[in-house]
Amino acid sequence: MAVSVALLKRDPSSGAVTTVSGNEPLDLADDRLSTAVTAQVLDDATVLSAPDGVPEAVVHALQAAAVPAAFAAQPWLLHHRALVFENGRCVVGDRVLHYDEELGVYTDDDL
Repeated sequence: MAVSVALLKRDPSSGAVTTVSGNEPLDLADDRLSTAVTAQVLDDATVLSAPDGVPEAVVHALQAAAVPAAFAAQPWLLHHRALVFENGRCVVGDRVLHYDEELGVYTDDDL
């Protein structure tokens, strides 16, 4: 069981959302992503799988989540969900996911 996700971050002061390695803001509700931003999202995308990488409940919650409009309009992103990390944390269901540039995505269970 797996789900494709785009790893994004939200700036706590401005609220702007970018990819984890980029700095160009993107609007998840806007169905007109530029080619450059789409490529950046794909570069920062990954697949989360259960039970190997994350708990099954996380994968189920992400699979049940809606595909953002910005992704639904892009053939390459059509099946991706958004994980938006703020200060390195993202809540999915009753779990907290963390993102670190070197470690990637992990849960508290991994610590």
